[in-house]
Amino acid sequence: MVFFGAMVALAPSAYAQEKMALGGGYQYLHVSNNGTSVNTNGFFVDFTGNLPQKTGMFSWAWIGELTGNYRSDEGGHAYTYSGGGVGSFEANAQVKPFVDIQIGGITQGGGSSNASSDSAFLLWLGGGANLPLKGQKFSVRVKLDYGRAFYSDDHGGGQNLFRLGVGATIPIPFK
Repeated sequence: MVFFGAMVALAPSAYAQEKMALGGGYQYLHVSNNGTSVNTNGFFVDFTGNLPQKTGMFSWAWIGELTGNYRSDEGGHAYTYSGGGVGSFEANAQVKPFVDIQIGGITQGGGSSNASSDSAFLLWLGGGANLPLKGQKFSVRVKLDYGRAFYSDDHGGGQNLFRLGVGATIPIPFK
């Protein structure tokens, strides 16, 4: 939060009005590992800041993201924290598709079969679209991602993660 506050405070207002955004919403996460799978529900929060370079209708940005997913039937949780890059296509005012790649970590556990938490390196590949709403200051965000968690063999090996997220983004500073 200190880093987030410093970024907002130090950003020139003209740059911040069009170049940074805060997003968040609901996400469904499917985790599979060695023939077993788990479905969870949760949330995502992300912060995006555009980079100065733009190539035609394609622009680059950096992104930082935090997520939380929970299982109601057995307890348990999965938290991810990642950062990386996102590329947006700005060919159409109604739909702004994007692709992203992020690296970070995952911490999960707490279910009835595993009361402790395990952590691993995480790689996300995905994309989606921002749908600007006419007359509104925010956009609807839809995203679909594939993730790979790299646990060691004594902690179950790697996991495949598939997530679908629906939420909103709003430019910073808030008006």
